[in-house]
Amino acid sequence: MVMNEFSAFDTPLETGVNLIEASAGTGKTYSIAMLVLRFVVEKNISIEEILVVTFTKAATQELKTRIRNRLQDLRRYLLASSNTEDLDEAFMQWADQLSDKDLVISLINNALAAIDNAAIFTIHGFCQRMLKQYALESGQLFDAELMSNLDDLQLSLAEDYWRKQMYQASSVKAVLLGSNFTTPASLLSSIRNLHSGMIILPEAQDVDELVSEIEANLSSLSRVIDRELLQPITELIAKQPEFFKETFILSFQEYSQVISIWVSDKNADLPIQALKNLRFNHLLEGALNGRKFAKTKLLSGEERKRAFFDEGGISELATLEETIIQADQLSMAFRLGLFGYLKDKLDLQKDALNVLSYDDLITRLANAVEGSASLTASLQNQFRVALIDEFQDTDQQQWTVFSTIYHTEKHYLYLIGDPKQAVYKFRGADIYS
Repeated sequence: MVMNEFSAFDTPLETGVNLIEASAGTGKTYSIAMLVLRFVVEKNISIEEILVVTFTKAATQELKTRIRNRLQDLRRYLLASSNTEDLDEAFMQWADQLSDKDLVISLINNALAAIDNAAIFTIHGFCQRMLKQYALESGQLFDAELMSNLDDLQLSLAEDYWRKQMYQASSVKAVLLGSNFTTPASLLSSIRNLHSGMIILPEAQDVDELVSEIEANLSSLSRVIDRELLQPITELIAKQPEFFKETFILSFQEYSQVISIWVSDKNADLPIQALKNLRFNHLLEGALNGRKFAKTKLLSGEERKRAFFDEGGISELATLEETIIQADQLSMAFRLGLFGYLKDKLDLQKDALNVLSYDDLITRLANAVEGSASLTASLQNQFRVALIDEFQDTDQQQWTVFSTIYHTEKHYLYLIGDPKQAVYKFRGADIYS
């Protein structure tokens, strides 16, 4: 990769991919307008063959105004028809080296006449226009309605998923799932930042299979937890209370009571929080008085705590540890289950209602250009130049669109942005694209 200082007036216009890093306050919009002007007069490319993409409607209007002004400035300067003192020196020096002034004026006049047809879009506007213009090639419906907000539709599907999981759930399943997510809306909120195309780890597990494993472990745990955990801790507290934190002694009485009720009564609620608080690592961190277990020359504080528990007959209860891990996995499986459900059902719902979301516009055009050589060829013929503004906010699907179409030896693909200002990460923007 060759890196050079960029000049809006002097840097050669080259085919292929060109990356311009433009920080705030460096005249980025000015440079884009100047590039469009240069393509028109230096490369004899019509204004309709130049695609400019940015990320807000306000930016598209500003760019169109700037481009129009640049065209008018050059026409005014070459004709010397009015005062040109407001033009900057670099612009006039560039204009002076243009050879065929009459041809340039003709090209400018054509560009100004067609400026209202200039292809200056937001990314969503570009995708929407191309999908409509090439509906047959892209396999899209002609009259699909653009839906700006899918919240109600997604919530409706989340409620369907919730009913499927909860209405006939066992008490264990209901408690474990409901302990983290109290409503379908809270579950839906937990996956807001997940997007199609992401690599998600760990992979989704089957909710009911996990519940079955947890229920088996809980059955085994209920038979041993009193003997192997509650009684040894109770005896150790009675024998050496000074080694425990007072807050733990009080909370342990509560934990012990609710766990004992659960063991003795099959209809009692599952005390999942109490079980989590009695995990071995949690005991090491929160149960013992640290002043009694200061580091020595031979042992660390944690090693002394472990030795204290070993002497008291308290060790890691494998079934408890495994159950808590599975409970955490169940929470993740519940979330990913909804994500998969939305992935399967949302498109069907949108198709039934004949609506598209803003993200659908990008996804469908990306899929269409990857799967249709004729569509790609049509878009390549329509635009010879593509200037992509705010490229730092581009995600992988957007890059798929532009690279598939315009990353050729015949096209000019310019990517303009500032990696220090990527602001759309919450929408999936990927600076490494």
